[in-house]
Amino acid sequence: MDTGTDSAYRLAGPRTEADWAEYRAIRRAADFDGDDDDPDERAPGHFPLLLRQGPRAVGAIRVDDLDGERAAFRLVAVAPDAQGRGHGRV
Repeated sequence: MDTGTDSAYRLAGPRTEADWAEYRAIRRAADFDGDDDDPDERAPGHFPLLLRQGPRAVGAIRVDDLDGERAAFRLVAVAPDAQGRGHGRV
């Protein structure tokens, strides 16, 4: 798996406007709606997350709590220029 030289990954929710912009850009590139005002992104039980390799955002996912015992992994996307390098498996 070619993931580059810095293989330290981190999965965290977007906190700053810059984080949200990265999250939306990855979603838009994957043909998902990247609306700034999408209420589902901030709905209770919905957890948007960025996958970072070092400082760079390489992926985005939203995990939805369905009932306290089950979750749905939604809107899984890897940045186009980072695809094919094993990030999705992470």
